[in-house]
Parts: sequence; structure tokens; C-alpha cells
Amino acid sequence: MTPEQLLKEADRCVKCGLCLPHCPTYRKLANEADSPRGRIALIQALASGELSPTPTLRLHLARCLNCRACETACPSGVAYGELIDAAHAMLQQSAGVKRPLRRALLNLLSERKLFGQITRLLPLLSRTGVLRLMKKAPSKPLRQLADLASVMPVYQPPPSGLTPATTAGGGSVQLFIGCISSQADRPVIDAAIRLLIHLGFAVNVPKQQVCCGALHRHNGFPQEADRLGKQNSRVFVSSKPTALITLADACHKELLEQTQSTPRLQTISAFLLDTPWPETLHFTPLKARVAVHRPCSASEDSSMTLLQRIPGLIPFLLPENAICCGGAGSYPLTQPALAQSLGEDKISLLKETKADILVTSSTGCTLQFRTQIKRAGLDIEVLHPVELLTRQLDLNSKSDRLIFSL
Repeated sequence: MTPEQLLKEADRCVKCGLCLPHCPTYRKLANEADSPRGRIALIQALASGELSPTPTLRLHLARCLNCRACETACPSGVAYGELIDAAHAMLQQSAGVKRPLRRALLNLLSERKLFGQITRLLPLLSRTGVLRLMKKAPSKPLRQLADLASVMPVYQPPPSGLTPATTAGGGSVQLFIGCISSQADRPVIDAAIRLLIHLGFAVNVPKQQVCCGALHRHNGFPQEADRLGKQNSRVFVSSKPTALITLADACHKELLEQTQSTPRLQTISAFLLDTPWPETLHFTPLKARVAVHRPCSASEDSSMTLLQRIPGLIPFLLPENAICCGGAGSYPLTQPALAQSLGEDKISLLKETKADILVTSSTGCTLQFRTQIKRAGLDIEVLHPVELLTRQLDLNSKSDRLIFSL
């Protein structure tokens, strides 16, 4: 987006303020500069040259979660998400605003092999007391990083290649596993493959796939995001499976903007809802209260309908689902105080529901909830809807095995 395009889109904002009650940071800080219309005014001044990229201006823009809750309330239909992304890119291009540490962090998080190697070291860091020392560090981002590391699953190499179906007739699907998700959501990947093969689908996890690019786009590196998008397009258009399935809503939203993937791109929940289920596939009963969290990045929510397949389960929507939990991408590392405050609000609401389990379909939200639940000392499990469905599968069959063709 050029400065001229940015100004044209920003001028559509009439400053009516209907967005204010929907903005998590405005609700927290009650500062006009931390509201959507306030940030749009700052972006307009920056793009027109009336303001320079001062630390204060950058702080107000950096505090935006990019949850885009304001867009649903906007009567003018302002594309706020595109504006804030363009503003971050403009700041990156400004002289003296190189932010090499931010770029290094993004590269660490988005390179699947590198991130996997770091994840592999977590047990060692825990045994040697390094994580404990990090939790006592004066740097809040460092403490937040230690908390996030403590809720990561045990390292497993990400799957790749083809897993054949256990029953015939479903065709084949491709699975997008992302970068952080390939480790943070490793149990989700296994659960998705297991469920899909029992529905009759062969599952292919292309080894050449890369990060979706959302982290880079939201942090001011659109060229890198586009490069990653083009690589994924090349990988996923090389064959014609029944569907290209995503597990994390944030990845789905980014991939959706890459038009070559759009015709067959579906979230795992939407795909499962559209797919005929064999009459022989049943679920064991589970008496549990399940709070359903809807991530800001979710374009649709099929979780409630899917979970109703499990007998005895009581699924219900988490109160104030429209307000961001604070686990937006790298936000817990770049704005740890606000992320923690927003997370604590969610935990207070969750505690009141007396839920046994919380389900969410976002990697960032999963890590945020697990971190905040652990801090609060609560005994509430956080799962992806597919994990819960797969856990309750009643197959009574020797075919219930997960075998990867690597």
C-alpha cells in the first residue's frame, strides 16, 4: 500500500467512535491514541509528513493487537487491518528504524527447523535452571518468554509426507502445519491426521511448506510475507487434493489472501463439518463442561457443532469472546504487560464458568491461555477442538494407529 493509497483508505474513517468499545487497548488504557480512530489519525499524520516516527508514535501503533474487532463495528467499512500493517511497513522503511532484534525474533519464530532446534533445548534449559532464572529476570519480555517456553509440548520432529487412509473413498487432503504451530501445536497435528485418515482421507504434509507470513506482515515486513506466500503457493498448487486444510486460524486468514490457494482452502473445523461421517465412527461419552473460545482471527466457528458429537459434553461459548485474549502473534513478547493484563481478564471469566476444558483453534491463543492458567494455578486443560474429538474416538479397532510415511 502506497502512502497515497493509505491516506485514501484512512480518509474513509469519519471518526465516529463506534469502534471504541470494541478495542481491547482502548478499554484498558482509555487513551484516544490507543484507539482505532486515534491510531488512524496518527497514521494519516505520519503518511502526510505532519508527524515523524517518534518513539511515542511507534508505541501507540505497536500496542495495536491487530484483532480487527473495530472493523466489524465500523459503519464505513474501513480496512483498519490493512492500514495498521501498512503503517508498520512505513515505520520499517523510515531512516533509523531498522529494529534488527525484531527481524531476528521473527526469523527465529518463522524458520521451522531453527524453531524446532530451540524447542528441543527446552528440557535442558529447564533441568539446568535457566528457565527458572529467566522467570526472575528484570526484563518482562524475557520473563514472558520463559513462561511461554514452560507450556510448550515436548519436541517431536514435524511430520511430512503421506499418511494413507484407514478406509477408502475420501480422496486426499494437504495439511498446512506452519512454523510455530509445527511445534506448539504438535499434538493437534497428530490428532488431525488421525481423525482424517479414519474419515477415509489420505493426508499429505508437504515438506517444502513454510511459514504463512502473518508474523512478518503484521510486523512491517510485507515483502517477506509475500515471498513466503509465493513459496507456499508453489508447494500447494503442485497437486490437486480434495482440500488444503489449516489448523491455526491466524495461518488460515493469511493464506486466504493468497488467491491461488483459496478455492480449496478450509479450516479443519469447517472441513469436518462439510464432510460426511461414516456411521461406524462413534465417540465415547465425556461428562465435562467445555468453554469454546473463538479467536479474533477466526472467519467462522464450527467448534460448537462438532463438539456436540461427543455424548455428555456440555460446550458453551466463553463470555466476551469478541475481546482479544492478548495472545496475538508475537504480542506477548513485544507488549508483555498488556498481553498479561488481557489474559488475566480472560482467566477471570473462564474461572467463573467452572469449565473443565477450554478449546481454541489459535496457536497464539492456546499458548496465552495455557500460560495464564498456569500462573493462576487452575486445573483447566486447553485443547484444539480436533484434539478433543480425536481423544474421544471410539474405534475398537486395531487400525487405530498413526503411521507417517517420511
